[in-house]
Amino acid sequence: MTERLTNEQMLTRAARAVGKVDRYGARGVTCVSFDEIESMAATLAALGVPALPPDAETEDPAFVLILDFADGLRGLQPLPKPPFNRR
Repeated sequence: MTERLTNEQMLTRAARAVGKVDRYGARGVTCVSFDEIESMAATLAALGVPALPPDAETEDPAFVLILDFADGLRGLQPLPKPPFNRR
């Protein structure tokens, strides 16, 4: 049985995946691990993004809810970069 992740561990894994894609572009997508993808999905679910079945039509109410959620995110400002590089 897989051990449950803390919120910090989940966000760290998700952020590492985003970092790979941000740094390497399309090549970075191929470098993302299963655990990182799982953490990204869990992070989206924790943020309230509903699961949309793969065969759902775009007119489905769930999809409209996702679009409304995305509109709300557009108003968010990105976090400032830290003054130093943590490595």
